[in-house]
Amino acid sequence: MFNVTFVNYYKADIDGYSLPFSMMAESLLSLHNKEAEFLALDRIDAVKVHASAPHQVIFTMQIRDLDVPIQLLVQRRLVSSIVSPAIVDGFKLESITAGTDIDHKEEIFRGFVAYADLTSSPTVRLRWSRVPGMSTTVNETKTSPNIRFLWRAPKQRHIATQKLRPYDSIYGTQFAALQLNTLNATNLEPGMWSVVVQPAYPEPNMKIKSLWTSAFKS
Repeated sequence: MFNVTFVNYYKADIDGYSLPFSMMAESLLSLHNKEAEFLALDRIDAVKVHASAPHQVIFTMQIRDLDVPIQLLVQRRLVSSIVSPAIVDGFKLESITAGTDIDHKEEIFRGFVAYADLTSSPTVRLRWSRVPGMSTTVNETKTSPNIRFLWRAPKQRHIATQKLRPYDSIYGTQFAALQLNTLNATNLEPGMWSVVVQPAYPEPNMKIKSLWTSAFKS
């Protein structure tokens, strides 16, 4: 039995024209077919083929010389690397994800498209587990260690540094968000951005995890 979840995220005839989403759709089309000429984005839908499957996104768009719209099925690919064993002050880093529109109560991302522009707040979510028998300076009511984030623009240009205190989360998560609209606009450029995760007081050049995510400029 199939159990597919299908949710409409954007519809041009209801939500109006969106320059950021149209730019994203045109970029995706060029990756799929460099010869195709993008005309308009009709809608964006999110789909999950089963409960534990990752979100996939369907872009429905109009292109020149076709009487019917085409659809592109897209799945985000997070590129990250971990420096084993990734243990900080008695906690082990289990996973790292990036997205937008974070729901802090549910600790999940609501922004299926995960599009980041100048008004966005790209967010990184870490998930930790306590290492049994290992000493820690973190209070027993907390579920994560002190951490430092290094945000980098394309070409590894340093943009911002953030420090996170230990959280109290039933899922063992921590969040770091970068408010792009508070940064100097000259520092913002489209392309592949990265985040380096370090202990709050690391040795020189020490890192436990790095993550890459994309950003567009509208």
